[in-house]
Amino acid sequence: MPGLEFDEADLRLMKLLQRDGRASYAEMAAEVGLSVSACRTRVLRLIDTNVMQIGAIRRRAATSQTMAFGFGISSSGHVDRAVDYLQQVAGTEFMAKCMGRYNLIATVGVASVGEYNRVATGLRQLGSVTTVKSLDTLVDRIAKGDG
Repeated sequence: MPGLEFDEADLRLMKLLQRDGRASYAEMAAEVGLSVSACRTRVLRLIDTNVMQIGAIRRRAATSQTMAFGFGISSSGHVDRAVDYLQQVAGTEFMAKCMGRYNLIATVGVASVGEYNRVATGLRQLGSVTTVKSLDTLVDRIAKGDG
């Protein structure tokens, strides 16, 4: 987003919230070295500008038999079609719209490499999606038969 700049405190707040999304403003202030109100203002700015979202993420069961793979998705414009598609995929565990190399990142649990390929192919067939990149190099090697 034009005009949106981050400093070291913003980056530290985001890292802290990735580690513990339920951290209080007082805990963040002590960790980052800002006042409680400054932390609150910065976090709300990050949320309001859609730089980050805070929400519950279901933890994978330790006995899960599925493999989880990350996807980095770029699109020509909005990623809404990719979001809609992934919401229909039963194994989707996580999605986040973002700025930078990818417009969307997602984690999808699959039972096989073939299922992974079906999900990736489905994403690539969406007209607005320009790039689908596995964020796990192992699955790339397996899918190519090199793993």
